[in-house]
Amino acid sequence: KLKTEMTAEDFAEKFNAALPKGIRINNARVVTGKAKPLQAVINRAEYEAEITGGGLASMPAKVDELLKAENIEFVRHNPKKGDKTINLRSGIESLHWRGDETSGRLRMSLIFGASGSVKPTEVVKYLTGDAGDCVIVRTGLFVVDEKGKRKLP
Repeated sequence: KLKTEMTAEDFAEKFNAALPKGIRINNARVVTGKAKPLQAVINRAEYEAEITGGGLASMPAKVDELLKAENIEFVRHNPKKGDKTINLRSGIESLHWRGDETSGRLRMSLIFGASGSVKPTEVVKYLTGDAGDCVIVRTGLFVVDEKGKRKLP
């Protein structure tokens, strides 16, 4: 909430003046009333994992196997709450592997839901046995409507 009223255009102009070079607000709008928080609206996240270390020759087959499965049990370890078994497959919209036996990139579209979400490290750990030799970057957050149409929040 702003201390003083201003138009969306004025807000974007003033905010852009304070942002570092290369980062810009392209569009702004006034939200009135009881708007839902972004975390309640966003239901997809996209990630790209750069995986290295070898032993990746079977990655295409593992990705296919995971996507064809209806249920993949995965144990999520939490030292405070204890272990919890989750269905890894239910939180994955899509996976795309591009690489060879020594390194590659895994693109993931993961589903956020009321019952929680799958972590990208869990997907990588399931596929490789270890999430240690990778760098994961979130590349997008989206809202997918009931018809499957994807849009920015």
